[in-house]
Amino acid sequence: MESTSRRATRLPTRQDGHQRVASLLDAAAAVIGERGFAAATMSEIAARADARIGSLYRFFPDKNAIADALVEHYLALILDGFALLHERIASLSTAALADALLDQFVVLRPRGAAVAALLEERPDGDSIRTAFRARMLDAIGALLLAHAPFLRPEKVPDIAALLLNAMKLMARLQTGEAPGGPGTRDELRLMVRLYLETRLRRPET
Repeated sequence: MESTSRRATRLPTRQDGHQRVASLLDAAAAVIGERGFAAATMSEIAARADARIGSLYRFFPDKNAIADALVEHYLALILDGFALLHERIASLSTAALADALLDQFVVLRPRGAAVAALLEERPDGDSIRTAFRARMLDAIGALLLAHAPFLRPEKVPDIAALLLNAMKLMARLQTGEAPGGPGTRDELRLMVRLYLETRLRRPET
């Protein structure tokens, strides 16, 4: 995503600048999630952030710059979450690891919905999604091997792919985008716990 807009984006250098950019990105995620990327306007985003339009243009010269920043920030948040799990991996039971993975996307769902919406409308959306998915699968696979180093490496991609889909489903269930309620979420959580406990059980010698 080395676009002209991305290169032109002005990065904040002070704490208040970082907070302002975070507020603008939150507003952009909300507007794009509701209206779609094409229909969203810079004026709407600035108004949602309770900011002057000049403040928005100060950091983002156009909507493509905002889109690039949203995608990159969303991926960074996800990878940071995986990194924090990696730091705790030695203290996590398999059931706790399952729960932690399922919860990864829940709080990020509004931002994720906006990213999905804008990628649908971008010509490079498919390639970005493919790279995005590969990074997440690598991170999940690394967690699996850290938790169960005896796991056969050829099994890791399939287990990671199933977990990624379960994580997405949990986030959609939480927001009501997928049919089901609290009971459905509880069943999904139980299913993933039992699955991981089976797949990550140390083989008998």
